[in-house]
Amino acid sequence: MSKRPVSVTIAGVDATGLYMDRRIARVLNAANDLASGHSGDIGFVHSVLCQTFLPCKSPSADVRLWEKTNGHSSMLIEAGRAFNPNTQEWQKLPIPSGTKARLAIIYLSTASIKNKSPVIKLDKSMTDF
Repeated sequence: MSKRPVSVTIAGVDATGLYMDRRIARVLNAANDLASGHSGDIGFVHSVLCQTFLPCKSPSADVRLWEKTNGHSSMLIEAGRAFNPNTQEWQKLPIPSGTKARLAIIYLSTASIKNKSPVIKLDKSMTDF
């Protein structure tokens, strides 16, 4: 980890200029926001997703179904296919997994709750996501 001067608030005290890793500074800022109750970046996840969620690591390529059960809550995810315009064939996609897939679901859940609608408008570019 490389230590650089960062802007961070610790327990309500501005500690700008401290040398620490940027990732640690982000965690400290997020913890401070949550503790103060002033965070506008709260994410929402359905309780079933909290109990049964996507895999942390990508399962092997031959796994086409991901099933998780916790008590009375169950979730089944089936890997899909996408049309490849270069080969003009349908290509198998893997089971969504890892940090980015989890963040995408949290983003979609949060957008649905904030907009009070099950319909979520997505922009044309993934950089706007």
